[in-house]
Amino acid sequence: AEAIDRGENVLQNMDKNRRLNALQHQFDPDQRRLNLVYVDDNDFNLMIADELLKKSGHQLFTFDSPLEALEFVKNSSGNVDIIISDLHMPEINGFEFANRVRQTRCGDQTMLAAITASGAAEGDEIVQGDFDCVLTKPFDLKKIIRSYDEFKAREKTKVF
Repeated sequence: AEAIDRGENVLQNMDKNRRLNALQHQFDPDQRRLNLVYVDDNDFNLMIADELLKKSGHQLFTFDSPLEALEFVKNSSGNVDIIISDLHMPEINGFEFANRVRQTRCGDQTMLAAITASGAAEGDEIVQGDFDCVLTKPFDLKKIIRSYDEFKAREKTKVF
């Protein structure tokens, strides 16, 4: 019960941060605070990402299990801005993970990025799937933010 309460508090704080972030971004776009989820079965990659983001002001939630990450995303009430997924994981691969994320409430409002050590050869196939973009390892916050800004710009121009 205590873990559930802590989880609910985290989600409430994420929602509050998202609303404050939207207001703050209008005045100073570089001071926004994004909520990121990073899924990779390699603990070293997760540790590097965590270290890189510690002082950034952004909130990073790391998971070595895509199924645990999926459960977190489902319960996040759409408060996740960016989800980054490795492609090659044992439980379910990144493509299946992306497909399942797209079926959640935050599926279309959240940027979904594949991260791979491979080059551009696999990139076209990835973007044709459920991913919005492809990032290459090592983890690079500036590239992630630039991809997110491009994603948001595309979202604004979509015709419904």
